Amino acid sequence: MRNSFAQQFLVATPKISDGIFHNAVVLVCEHNDDGAFGLIINKPSNHTLGELLVDLDLSADNTSAEKPVYQGGPLGLERGFILHSGGKNWEHTIDLGKEVFLTTSQTILDDISRDLGPRQTLVILGYASWESGQLEAEILADDWMCLPLNRQLLFNTRSSERRKRAETLLGIDMNLLTSNKPLQ
Repeated sequence: MRNSFAQQFLVATPKISDGIFHNAVVLVCEHNDDGAFGLIINKPSNHTLGELLVDLDLSADNTSAEKPVYQGGPLGLERGFILHSGGKNWEHTIDLGKEVFLTTSQTILDDISRDLGPRQTLVILGYASWESGQLEAEILADDWMCLPLNRQLLFNTRSSERRKRAETLLGIDMNLLTSNKPLQ
C-alpha cells in the first residue's frame, strides 16, 4: 500500500451533510490494501461507562462511571473498543503510536471498574469501515481532511470541542468551505 491513513484523524468536510459522519472526527486505526477501520471519537452516545459496566456485571462505583460511551460508527454497535494511554498491559491491544493504544479485551473494563485501568480512556461501541480503495476515493473527493494522530485532541479535549480543535490544528474553518452541492 502506497499511502496509509492509519494513525490519522479524518475530519468530515461539509460534503458529508447528514448521518453519523456529519461533523465527525474519526481515528483511522487500521488501513491496508483490504480497506480501513476507524472509530468516531466525537459522538457520545446516550449511555455512560457506569451503565455499560453494570450491563457487564462489573462494579460501576468508580471515578469513571459518568464518562460517556461513544458511538464509534454505524457498524457492530455491540462491539466494544477502548482507546487508552495505558500501554499493552491487556490482551488484544494494538499500539497505534504516540502512546495511544486500542484494546478489545473485556479485562481492561474489569480493571477500569476497579480504578486499576489506564488514566486516559475512551470507551466506544461500534466502528466504521471502508472497502479496499473506498477511503482513498472519499479523501480524493474531499469528503475528509486528514490530520496526524494527536493525543491532546483525543484525551485532553472535550468531545464537544474535538471537531473545532481538529479544524484549528488543520488551520481551517470548515464553515468557510462549501458542500459543493448544486444550487436548487
